[in-house]
Amino acid sequence: MNYTLVGLFVVGLTLATVVLGLWLADSLQTGETRRYSVYLTDTASGLGRDSPVTYRGVDVGQVHALDIDPEHPERVHA
Repeated sequence: MNYTLVGLFVVGLTLATVVLGLWLADSLQTGETRRYSVYLTDTASGLGRDSPVTYRGVDVGQVHALDIDPEHPERVHA
């Protein structure tokens, strides 16, 4: 049996798998993004800059910034 051909086949299959994985990863991240502004009147404990935002257990984004609303100090602007 020719071991060079087997080695080339394994290397080619590995490269094809890596290329396919990169292509799939790139196609998953080309979706449209939107930025939302939310005012919270309840506690904002656990939120911080770059904290993940989940909806029903699915990661849907991250917190960009947190500020206290200067006009209404009881509200937090996220």
